[in-house]
Amino acid sequence: PLSVVVSLEHLRRSRGQDFDTVLARDYVLAQHFLKEHDFYEGVRAAVIDKDKQPQWDPAKLEDITEKDIARYFSATGGTLEAFAI
Repeated sequence: PLSVVVSLEHLRRSRGQDFDTVLARDYVLAQHFLKEHDFYEGVRAAVIDKDKQPQWDPAKLEDITEKDIARYFSATGGTLEAFAI
């Protein structure tokens, strides 16, 4: 549920922004998703145990707070410039 809400917020924030800005935010979001529980729980449920019973945190949309969403958009210190060719 949290990834759905964060993705929707990303789409809202991206409206009218240039490609580089949106791509930089994609990178920040990816860093946050890789630090959190749900990514690994999804992999566990789908690939490792194959039980298809993920235990999301939070488990329901109504349990997601603005603070939960905001932390995904906070700076991580990593930038795309490190990957520039």
